[in-house]
Amino acid sequence: MTSPDYPTHAVHSVRKLVFMYLAKGTAEADNPQGHPPGERHEMLIFLAGYRNDYAWDEAERVANEQHWVDIEFGKAGRVAPEQIAEQDATVRESYRQALEDGSAVVVYAPIAGTDDA
Repeated sequence: MTSPDYPTHAVHSVRKLVFMYLAKGTAEADNPQGHPPGERHEMLIFLAGYRNDYAWDEAERVANEQHWVDIEFGKAGRVAPEQIAEQDATVRESYRQALEDGSAVVVYAPIAGTDDA
């Protein structure tokens, strides 16, 4: 006899994981942010999926698809939803976009002191 207090099957919930990569990249023509080609910028690249490891090549591919090249990575890490709640609206929206679309890129102001900025 099955008790109503015990489920008859296991319930599993799989949640996408989000990794954030701190990077620097150089703008190419037609980048969606409208920055002049050759300008160097700091950026955040968000990747969401079910893998629990770093996907450096995938992060670079995402940046390249948005016309950013010469990507140099700094730190990277898995980001929990409660960590994002403390961030500004742009970062929160990019996190949400990554969960929905698989990736998102945030580009900051040009890096001061570079030849192109």
